[in-house]
Amino acid sequence: MDGGISWKKLDRQAERSEMKTPLNYSYSANGIRFSIDRFIDTNGHVEDKGIKSENGRKIALPQRHVLKSVYFDKKSRLYISGSAPLCDTGGNMQPCDKENARGTLYISRQEIRY
Repeated sequence: MDGGISWKKLDRQAERSEMKTPLNYSYSANGIRFSIDRFIDTNGHVEDKGIKSENGRKIALPQRHVLKSVYFDKKSRLYISGSAPLCDTGGNMQPCDKENARGTLYISRQEIRY
């Protein structure tokens, strides 16, 4: 919680079922696939717009990021991990706050069932 300044070793090892692999898609509790809404233009520039469901629903994020993974917990809350917020600086996307650039984790307050 302190930005990786201090680390503590866990007393017990995590169970293998708790270990997660970052994915660019996940399924909600009712079986709908959600994935990163990634746009690649003709010049090869990549922009992550947010999250989209297989039935066309889109979830926009308040800031721009390079998104890494999408995950649903057992209560169907959505977790989205990505880079630090990005800002356009003369045509280049850079972290908005370079000195304190940290990854971002969005967690939905309520379950996602659409």
